[in-house]
Amino acid sequence: MGDSEARRKLEASIHVFLEKEKVGYEVDVFRNGADFFSFAKDHALPELLFLDTDLGDTTGIEIGQWLRADIENEVMQLIFISEKEGDAMRIFALRPMNFLLKPVSQTEISFALGEYLRLYGKNPRFFQYSFGKHTFSVLLSQITFFQCCGKKVAIEMLDGTRQEFYGRMQDVAERVENQFFCQIHKSYIVNIKHITECRSDQIVLKDGTVLPVSRAYKKRVAERLARFSN
Repeated sequence: MGDSEARRKLEASIHVFLEKEKVGYEVDVFRNGADFFSFAKDHALPELLFLDTDLGDTTGIEIGQWLRADIENEVMQLIFISEKEGDAMRIFALRPMNFLLKPVSQTEISFALGEYLRLYGKNPRFFQYSFGKHTFSVLLSQITFFQCCGKKVAIEMLDGTRQEFYGRMQDVAERVENQFFCQIHKSYIVNIKHITECRSDQIVLKDGTVLPVSRAYKKRVAERLARFSN
């Protein structure tokens, strides 16, 4: 947001709501458009973005156009804040989740965030990991499986790409156990939604990939498939 006091109040209101709801979160604040674009170069984009229509060096509408049209990001939810009621029609094509008029109250922020949680749930939709000095995040739904590769964990994506980070499979398993994932082997954790066939000692993914199911995990795999499979 362009005004420092408005930024401070918005950040405080967000913290008040999320702490009350006991939701795990990370809040980043950008002074202007340049700050946001600099952040976007090296970091994963946030799941929810509050955008002031007046950012001094640019407008929230221009950032919204960049997100929706230039990089075709339809995952991020946008909440616009403006002094002008007429801006509501200008941002309609950007598919915002909400539009708030200044001054924005705690009640309005809480309602907007409550709607976001109601629609998208409190469980994370992204898996975050660090590599070097940077933090990245990928949609859980786009991950087909995790694979242990020595001291690294590889993330196999639905589009065929592969990403790696330093970590332990045990930590990954704990982070995704409440999602649609199942550990089938000490070296593999699979997205259940991408499984097409489960054999006695193997599972087959939609792309034809065949992965081993170890004896130690057979019972657990059967339980998870019974719970989550449609």
